[in-house]
Amino acid sequence: MRSFASLPSRWLGFHLLLVPPLLLPSAVQARSWIVSPQGGDFSTLRSALAAAQPGDRLVLQSGVYREGPLLIRSPIVIEGEGWPVIDGEKRYEMLRIESDGVRISGIVFRNSGMSYSIDIAALKLLKGKNCQIEANRFENNFFSIYCANAQECTVANNEIVGHAISEGASANGIHLWSCQRMKIHGNRVQGHRDGIYFEFVTESLVEGNQSIGNLRYGLHFMFSNDDVYRTNLFERNGAGVAVMFSKRILMEGNQYRNNWGPTSYGLLLKSIDDSLIRRNLFVRNTTAIRFDEAIRNKLKILYFFTSGLLVLCSHLFLTKLLAEKKTQ
Repeated sequence: MRSFASLPSRWLGFHLLLVPPLLLPSAVQARSWIVSPQGGDFSTLRSALAAAQPGDRLVLQSGVYREGPLLIRSPIVIEGEGWPVIDGEKRYEMLRIESDGVRISGIVFRNSGMSYSIDIAALKLLKGKNCQIEANRFENNFFSIYCANAQECTVANNEIVGHAISEGASANGIHLWSCQRMKIHGNRVQGHRDGIYFEFVTESLVEGNQSIGNLRYGLHFMFSNDDVYRTNLFERNGAGVAVMFSKRILMEGNQYRNNWGPTSYGLLLKSIDDSLIRRNLFVRNTTAIRFDEAIRNKLKILYFFTSGLLVLCSHLFLTKLLAEKKTQ
C-alpha cells in the first residue's frame, strides 16, 4: 500500500510551478488592455481576445457582456474590475479555454445555456495546464466550471450558486474529468446537482471548500485515485458525499452536517480500497458512514453527534475502525 504521507508532499511539488503568465519569459513584451462598453482599448471582449498576444492582460471593466461563446487559445490574463458580467442569455456556453497558462479572476458568469446532449458550461477548460480560475462568481448556470484533460490547474475562492430543481435538469458546480494534479480550494458551491464532481482524476487536492444544499452529493468521486480531500464542509446535500471505485484516498478534517432523509448519509464508501479516513466530524446525518465492498481502509478518530445510524457495512473486508464516538 502506498504511503499516505507521500501524497500531499508529491502534490505540493507541482503547485510551486503555477507561475502567472506575466512572469514567464515569453511574456516579456506583454501589454495590458482595457475592455469596456463605455470606451477603452476595446469595446467588446471578443475583439480583445482576437487581438491579445501571449502574456497580455485584459482588464474587463464593469458592464454586461452578451457576446455568445468566447474562446481563449493563448496564455493570457483576464481580470474583472467592478464585477463585470458575462451573460450567456440562457443560450450559450460563455468561455472556453484551450490553452496553458490562462488566469481568470473577478468576473461574474451568469445564465449559461443548458443541454441534455452536450455539456454546456459557464467556463470550460480543455487540455489546459497551469491555469488559474480564481475569485469569480457563477450564477444560474448548468455546469459552472468544467475541466477536462487538464493538469496542474487551480480552481480557488469562487462563489458558485445554481438554482437546480431536479437532478435530470441540472449539472455540477465544479466538474473534473480525466485531470491530474488539480487544486480545488476555498470555493463555495450550492444549488447544483453535485457540488464537486471527480471522474478519472488523480493526485489532486480538494481543500477548504463549502458544498451546501446541492441536490445529490456535496462531493462525488468516481474512478479517481491518489487524491486528498480535507477541511471541507458538506452540509444539507441530498445524500452527503460519495467516494466510489477509487483507491488511496485521504479524507481528513472534513465536516458532514445535516444530510438527513430516508436514503441519506454523510459519507458513502463504495468499492474503495487502501484509504485513510481520519479526524472527520459527522453531525445529524441519517447514516453517518455507509461502507459497501470497502477493502483495507483505516478509520481513525471520528466524531459523531446526533446521527441516526453511525456506521452501516456491506461486504466490508479488512477495514480497521479506530473511532472515538462522541454522541449527543
